[in-house]
Amino acid sequence: CFMNAVVQCLSNTDLFAEFLGLELYTSDHPVVIDHSTTGNVNGSMNVNLGAASDESVITTKGEVTTNLASLVRALWTLDYSPQLSVEFKNTVSKYSAQFRGNSQHDALEFLLWL
Repeated sequence: CFMNAVVQCLSNTDLFAEFLGLELYTSDHPVVIDHSTTGNVNGSMNVNLGAASDESVITTKGEVTTNLASLVRALWTLDYSPQLSVEFKNTVSKYSAQFRGNSQHDALEFLLWL
């Protein structure tokens, strides 16, 4: 439930869903998403894709983001299968012992980890 709540919320956040869906997270440089033609109040969004400088940070080398992007893209293109959720959950479990197993967790804690 906690993971589903976060994925659903993120997938319905337009700019973030577009960022994942268009695979803009794979860029090595900051990305600008221009919404001036869609009437977005903010006009554009600047995304900082800089690497973490803290040596203690465990890096997933983009595996979690890639799986989340696949899941969000599948939800919007009607290509969803339960296997995508299983793969995302397994990837999250691989990098965070806190979210292993089937225990209930706080959605905000998961969002902050993500």
